[in-house]
Amino acid sequence: MSEVFAIGRVCYKTHGRDAGNKVVVVEKASNGFVMIEGPHTKKSRANVTHLLPTSQKITLPSVYTPKDLNEALRTN
Repeated sequence: MSEVFAIGRVCYKTHGRDAGNKVVVVEKASNGFVMIEGPHTKKSRANVTHLLPTSQKITLPSVYTPKDLNEALRTN
């Protein structure tokens, strides 16, 4: 999988119930899938074809809370 969907990449969901929401790639899953989480999106697996990557990338600690994630998104 390319570095476009590296951990910490900020993306927008383009399909599904969370379409239009800002999310962050938090870990890589199986081929073609990543784990995402966002302020209005619970942690879930997403197909990379359903994500629109942005140029933003945030740094997440290995152990983070939803509050840490929201704060990192606000500062970028």
